[in-house]
Amino acid sequence: MIKSVIAVGFVSAIPNMEVAFRKGSKESLVALWKHEFFAVNKTKGKKKGKKEVDIYQALEFRMGVDLPEKCRMGCSDKESGEIWVQGVFYAPACDIRRANCELRKDRFIFQKDAKQDWEPCPQYKASLGDCPELVKLKNCTCWHPMSDVLHMLPRVVHPSDVQTQKVYVKGRDWHYLCGVTAIEDLSPAKGEDGFALEIIDRKRCVMYPEEILGGVINSASSQWENVEQLFQGIRDIMSSGTGYTSGTFSIAWTNGCQKFWEVVIVRSGCCVMG
Repeated sequence: MIKSVIAVGFVSAIPNMEVAFRKGSKESLVALWKHEFFAVNKTKGKKKGKKEVDIYQALEFRMGVDLPEKCRMGCSDKESGEIWVQGVFYAPACDIRRANCELRKDRFIFQKDAKQDWEPCPQYKASLGDCPELVKLKNCTCWHPMSDVLHMLPRVVHPSDVQTQKVYVKGRDWHYLCGVTAIEDLSPAKGEDGFALEIIDRKRCVMYPEEILGGVINSASSQWENVEQLFQGIRDIMSSGTGYTSGTFSIAWTNGCQKFWEVVIVRSGCCVMG
């Protein structure tokens, strides 16, 4: 849990903030951009082990005093002085299946069963591994104080990006897939489903805030691509079949990348990036 908040916004003037900061570990500042994904704990308990989290995508930033009236009720003076973020909820697919019992439990929701629909090839299924699936609930949003936003960085990937091998997510922690959007029916009739599902077109799926805000920003999410390119270069060398385990490759490495990924040389001679 983040203990303190620095109320800062820039790029556009308050209240139309595009980014907000919070304090991370060791007094470092962590930025959250509009359209970027973030995580909050489901509960605020102090249980040991990996806590369950909820995943959201940032839609808007506001000061606590500017929140809608129903959200300001019960807010303390400290909370009123904080920056809050409104996010759209990305629900675990298992929650959607409980309300749509006809959905198969042995496959992802975006994999349809009808013959005219695309059936992923075995290699594609293997690439997905155990990566959890999320569903974007378009009409489910929530306000969170920036002090509740976790330092961990969730990565939500559209399935087509895995199919085209643009990204690689096989079973990694904090990696998720989302190929479906839903609108929750808050008062469904008896015997009807609680969610109206629709496949998300890749053009309407925002993975990185740069896709909307432009390349002049430097979000933490975008650095995933640099890391993917780095490891893809290593995999290409190791799988060349020449019998050698050395080689060279080049990737774009901007000043923003250098500042984001701090490289530390330890005595053993290993480089640690984090």
